[in-house]
Amino acid sequence: MLYGIQASKDVKLSNISRHLNERIPLIKTEGRLSRKIGKEDFPGQMNKNLVADGGKRIKEDTVIALDISDIDKPYAKKMENLALVRDGSTGERKSKGYWLLDVLGR
Repeated sequence: MLYGIQASKDVKLSNISRHLNERIPLIKTEGRLSRKIGKEDFPGQMNKNLVADGGKRIKEDTVIALDISDIDKPYAKKMENLALVRDGSTGERKSKGYWLLDVLGR
């Protein structure tokens, strides 16, 4: 999978599969990669590693800043997980979009 991502410079399974140059049909390669990636808990393990690594850097005098923001998608109709976002100038919840949360520690 990692070789395919590097070779294709993409994360789409079809492009990764093409760059693996296997002697089996492309659909079979895509199916295998899809099944394998679905069995692993990558986000869970990455979160554990990030928390462990970040915990070493937080000291008593560390400032942690939170930035709550949003991306406005007023014309979106079929995008997944849309929520109401607010207009920063008026404070009204006005259109569909995505909430964002950024955390910075110094």
